[in-house]
Amino acid sequence: MSTSKSKCPLCVRSFGLILWKHTCQICKRTVCDDCAPKMSQTDNHGKKIRVCSECYDSMNISKFTSKYTSKSSNSATFEGNHKNNSVHEKQAEAVGEKNHSTHVGKSNSNSTLAASGHPSKSSINYLGTITSPRSECNVNNPVLEAALRRQKGNSLNNERKIGDEKMNLIYEIETLCESKGETAPFGLRASDEVKLRSYLKYLKGKYKF
Repeated sequence: MSTSKSKCPLCVRSFGLILWKHTCQICKRTVCDDCAPKMSQTDNHGKKIRVCSECYDSMNISKFTSKYTSKSSNSATFEGNHKNNSVHEKQAEAVGEKNHSTHVGKSNSNSTLAASGHPSKSSINYLGTITSPRSECNVNNPVLEAALRRQKGNSLNNERKIGDEKMNLIYEIETLCESKGETAPFGLRASDEVKLRSYLKYLKGKYKF
């Protein structure tokens, strides 16, 4: 009766004279010649090692995505700065409109007081007390509040969109692996979108899609 040690853990075929076995230098499992088809990787010391097909694909996730990670990080930084600049511009416009309205109100108030013979003040409220410029700056700005609410809503929508895109990538990778009789690598759900997208591109190139 065949034991698990006499069978390949990947294809579950028994080892024999025509089906050689090899030890994967990563997971230390003994696999058949077909499941380790002379696939080699470089260890931390620069030495070529033979690995099984599963470990080969898993190691290529990092290998083929490292160059895309840097590029995507730069793009994300640029987009973040662009969004921040847009928000700052909207805030500056809102503050400018508020200051203009306040200035016009002061001018009209001073003109009315001068015509009635009362001393001109920078700002006098209906109770007759002087309002300092600092207290005027603390007045709530409805335009600014509306802009901040829109920004918060856009951020939530972007998070939901990112979550949906990640699940679609995972589903596409798993479907492609199953169609080729392979098992999807572990850790897909823990990977970010950049790595998933790059790994999917690698699989499509591998299977000539």
